[in-house]
Amino acid sequence: MKYSILIAIFIGINGTTLAQDCNCNHEIAAGVSVYDGSTVKPGETVCLPAGERGRLRIDGLNGSKTEPVLLVNCGGQVVINGDGGYGIMLSGSRFIKMSGKGSDQYQYGIKVNGGTMGVTLLDFSSDVEIENFHIEKSGFAGIMAKTDPSCANTDLRGFVMRNISFHHNYIHHTGGEGFYVGYSWHPTREVECNGKTVMYYSHAISGIRIFSNIIENTQWDGLQVGCGTSNVKIYDNKIRNYGLADELYQNHGVQIGAGTTGEFFNNLVDTGTGSGISFFGAGNNDLFNNVILNTHGNAIYHNDKGAREGTRYRIYNNTIVSGNGLGINLNAAHTRDNLVLNNLICVPATGIRGGNARWTIDKNMISSNPDYFGFTDHPAKDFHLTQTSVCVDAGADLKYLEFDHDMMKRFAGGGFDVGAYELGAEPYEYVDDVVTDIDGKEGLGQIKVYPNPTGDELFLKLDKRFPAKSISYQIYSLDGRVMLNGETFDLNTPVISTSSLGQGLHYCMLFEGHHLLQTFRFLKN
Repeated sequence: MKYSILIAIFIGINGTTLAQDCNCNHEIAAGVSVYDGSTVKPGETVCLPAGERGRLRIDGLNGSKTEPVLLVNCGGQVVINGDGGYGIMLSGSRFIKMSGKGSDQYQYGIKVNGGTMGVTLLDFSSDVEIENFHIEKSGFAGIMAKTDPSCANTDLRGFVMRNISFHHNYIHHTGGEGFYVGYSWHPTREVECNGKTVMYYSHAISGIRIFSNIIENTQWDGLQVGCGTSNVKIYDNKIRNYGLADELYQNHGVQIGAGTTGEFFNNLVDTGTGSGISFFGAGNNDLFNNVILNTHGNAIYHNDKGAREGTRYRIYNNTIVSGNGLGINLNAAHTRDNLVLNNLICVPATGIRGGNARWTIDKNMISSNPDYFGFTDHPAKDFHLTQTSVCVDAGADLKYLEFDHDMMKRFAGGGFDVGAYELGAEPYEYVDDVVTDIDGKEGLGQIKVYPNPTGDELFLKLDKRFPAKSISYQIYSLDGRVMLNGETFDLNTPVISTSSLGQGLHYCMLFEGHHLLQTFRFLKN
């Protein structure tokens, strides 16, 4: 039976008393450190009463796709003093919204102080949204989201974490990363287990939104994302003072790791000991409208060693102003039809390095002198353009770019401006598409594969509702080597030839474009 709990009483300096009804179905009292969520039904609200408390582990909390469970502060700010491994741990849970918007008096109604991880999503948790949290002084990551393989469970390819959304959070003074999302070694890692060498296989993440967060004073990377195989957007974040420990390979403002595709745009990356943005993604990565300042090393570092064949990279309309290192460092050996367009690059060293036949590089403005660009106020870090700027109307016409760093319309005037800002533009109403499984395809049928075990051919059968028109595939051996990298084929004749494979167990990943549709394993006779 649904009931309401009258939680908090506020006593103001004038002696008045305010009461708040939070429409709670369940309450986790301050003394509870482990909460069993199995009795909570989809659509219900679980409240954390205002005040200080110790670390909290929540197990088996499950809503549904249409009725997520809401976990919210009630009656004021909740302060969680983390110790040991975490502040809040969500374990084995799905379809959860964790919100610090339960009190109008606080922008961040849930504060997590300390713990190795501020907030961590473990044990196959999925479909989780976190908003309006204040996380500080974590020993390692502010927010961590992944399930790691282990000696007891080496292969996680049968699980896909889906639809994670982290927004409007404030994360600062972490001992490691601000955000640590996804496993760092995709798709495989060789480890020792009980004296034997084995392969770890990570799970994929489909559907990532990280936006409108403030990340400051991190000892390691500001934001790290790996294994994001489809439907990834990271935007409107402000990342300042990253990599304070200056740890080699851990001092990036942003690291877009192996296996990750998607868009990174409208972010501010300001001041750190390493590169501003380093990306080693799966391909089909777009970086645009970002403002990158005061980096050491490369403002943008690219490497396509993990890209799938047939994918591409696009780097366009970024503003880079730095007193150290390179502007954009390109390292493409596998991809083609890549683009570097309309970037404003103010650095003392090389503006763009590594261009080759795999790249179209055009309409970029490069100078070591900030006065050349006609900024509004360079010392005050105002890099909007003035009327006399050489960047106004000087860019290539990009039909797919509709807005600038300020969410103003492109283009205004006679053409596209170079850099992250468009002069004289009108407001643009940005509406992100809803994060849904496999870009909205979950629930529309699975691909059936037969026979299994198989001989020289695998046949694929789709539910009639499945919207994919064509797919491609990759087949891996047990040690993670790519055995077959199939071309896209029409689903009217869905047959995969396995005649060239040796006997034994294999793994197959099915894609539509660069979107992961399904993973399965099969035995070759």
